[in-house]
Amino acid sequence: MRILITGSHGLIGSSLCTYLQNNAVHIDKIDVRSDKAQERKLFDDPIVLHNILGQIDGVIHLAGYSRIPAAVKDPTTCWRINAVGTQSLVNMMTQQQNPPWLIYASSREVYGDQQDLPVSEKATFSPNNIYAESKVYAEKIINDAVKLGLRAEIIRFSNVYGSIHDYQDRVVPAFCYAALSNQPLQVMGANNTFDFTFVDDIVKGIYKLAIRLQDHKMLRGPFHFTTGIGTSLQELAQQIIKLTASTSQIIDHPARSFGASKFIGNPDKTQQLLDWSPSIKIKSGLEQFITRIQHEKNQGVQLNQLKSA
Repeated sequence: MRILITGSHGLIGSSLCTYLQNNAVHIDKIDVRSDKAQERKLFDDPIVLHNILGQIDGVIHLAGYSRIPAAVKDPTTCWRINAVGTQSLVNMMTQQQNPPWLIYASSREVYGDQQDLPVSEKATFSPNNIYAESKVYAEKIINDAVKLGLRAEIIRFSNVYGSIHDYQDRVVPAFCYAALSNQPLQVMGANNTFDFTFVDDIVKGIYKLAIRLQDHKMLRGPFHFTTGIGTSLQELAQQIIKLTASTSQIIDHPARSFGASKFIGNPDKTQQLLDWSPSIKIKSGLEQFITRIQHEKNQGVQLNQLKSA
């Protein structure tokens, strides 16, 4: 297979690129954070992008304006990237003589706060911020294109963690880095509860779905790539402090005024139709992530030592 990955340098994208390449998949990349000019400008160069779309088997669309606080502050940019950008990509794909298939990465945020947990894929949308609204709109774009013949599936994530390429101010990295430095863990909404999913499980699921689409098998998602298990922010902080043997204190703050406060995703449909289930529990995932952080820090120390020498 030859696959285009948008958001190739992000939390999921970077891990996915490595996994797919290890499985003999050729990867084309798009990401504004890339140090390669062509990978940065592809979305702004429709001719180049059109040519690539004519040569590939599929697209995994992970790119987006993913920081909810930033989206709330700059809704125009969020909408332009997440909604308009997805529309442009889909339009360009459907213009191809043999359109590639598409996997679109959506979010638990489309549901807002739901009364019944765990949440199934049939739950009513209730977006409560511009990021969530942009994801709802993008899903509509995908579904409309499917009705016109595009092979596409929608997947919904919830609090993916485990990559050193993640933003350090997201909750799991923020807690881990603070604990490793014996700094206070700032908990915004101690009882807020989420479904934390390890990135290695996510990339295996995406690969399974890509293989199905490559074989022209439509499974009729959307699909939850979630664990079905909730962990409160208080429990998360306590567990990270214990795993790092940290002396950090937990400082409680009021919950944020935007975004969902509780979400657990029911993964049953994904397990049944895709034969995917998460294999890494929260404790093991946190241990692996902490090890990755420590390894990266050690690599940095060694590099600095070499520079000094």
